[in-house]
Amino acid sequence: GTPIPEELTDDVFHSLEGFDNVCYFRWDLQTDSQFTAWIPHDNPFFTPPIHHIFDFLYNSEVIYHKDLFLFENFWHHIHAGQNLPQNGKERKSIEMRILSADQTKYLWTKINILTCFSDGVPTIVYASVRNIHEQKEHQLNLLREAEVDKLTGFLNKQATERHIQKYLQLLQPNQTAPIFFVIDADGFKTVNDTFGHLFGDGVLADMALGIE
Repeated sequence: GTPIPEELTDDVFHSLEGFDNVCYFRWDLQTDSQFTAWIPHDNPFFTPPIHHIFDFLYNSEVIYHKDLFLFENFWHHIHAGQNLPQNGKERKSIEMRILSADQTKYLWTKINILTCFSDGVPTIVYASVRNIHEQKEHQLNLLREAEVDKLTGFLNKQATERHIQKYLQLLQPNQTAPIFFVIDADGFKTVNDTFGHLFGDGVLADMALGIE
């Protein structure tokens, strides 16, 4: 039979990491190429091609479109951010959705990034990509119950304020300014006063459906 390992060898390490479906990547920013340091046998993630990584990640659909700004923010930061090391490393963690290996769905991942700098220029990125889809979906379901208005399906006031603040904090100075819409339901009080609050709730639900 297979001998029992006596030490924490690479084989043991890879076997343990395989439980969590963790992939490791090295991205050479100067040549815009990467090679996979290690991918588990049952890799759940779509693997990028070897060359032109930035164009591929930015222009393809491998990153979920609503999370693409996180990749943009990371790119802007390592090239023009504040307090970057002249010669050294910087650590960063990002949670985003990326395309599954079978290209049928998007999976939540936690990406731990180690960026290496030389003379103030980012040169190499090392990253681990961990599948956190089930945990993240459970967390988001709990959050939705607390944040979402059951009548309209939209975020409540407190949650809306938090999301706006979070989004503004993530914006980089050289990015295009966002647009904020305020939609007012003119004369809605008259609807409630004339037809009752139950009818008014129906109007709000229809308005929400139309907006969505």
